[in-house]
Amino acid sequence: MQGTTIRILRKNKLFDAITNNGYLIFIFVFLLTGLILGVVFTKLNLFSLNTISAVSEFLDCRKTGNFLSVLFNSIFSVLPYFAAIVFSGVSLPGFIVVLPVIFYRAVIAGRLLYCFVDSYGLNGLLFNLVVIIVPNLLYFFALLLSAREAAGFSFSLYKSVFPGKHFNVKLIEDFKLYTLRQTVIFALLIFACLTDTVISLAFVLKFGF
Repeated sequence: MQGTTIRILRKNKLFDAITNNGYLIFIFVFLLTGLILGVVFTKLNLFSLNTISAVSEFLDCRKTGNFLSVLFNSIFSVLPYFAAIVFSGVSLPGFIVVLPVIFYRAVIAGRLLYCFVDSYGLNGLLFNLVVIIVPNLLYFFALLLSAREAAGFSFSLYKSVFPGKHFNVKLIEDFKLYTLRQTVIFALLIFACLTDTVISLAFVLKFGF
């Protein structure tokens, strides 16, 4: 009896840990790893797109586009990752699926950061600090929160599929809360895109790339 109680407590701790800051830190480790590997992979020329092409691809829209075109470009650069995380949350393996999504987005960001430094040296580093890093901090903050919510609801699904006396699942209420929280996070993501747009239009041309 005592052994069963201990196992139940351990399971409760496991499921509770998925929705608290411990899991957020766990995903953050994947993010940092992705950023570092993005830099390393680019330095080793493991991407098919060279640094000049990557820089040009980023700058073209921001140098010639108007507010709306830059905004839409920014939104659609992160929307697929957000959508993948949200939809993964309504599946049983969602808490696992969010990890490669965050990781891949971080690799792309790391590649871009390295490309500007490699192409423009100190000016590229300053460009990263002024134009790229601030919006990406907001992007990743939103994606990390979204991933935590997705993992939490994914485990709610697990508990509904494999019910037990130690689980107390209110799936409809959980889904409503999940939808509400992801909507708020989406609003934060749009704010990040607006920030990216304003910063890009204000500073990109000043660097003279």
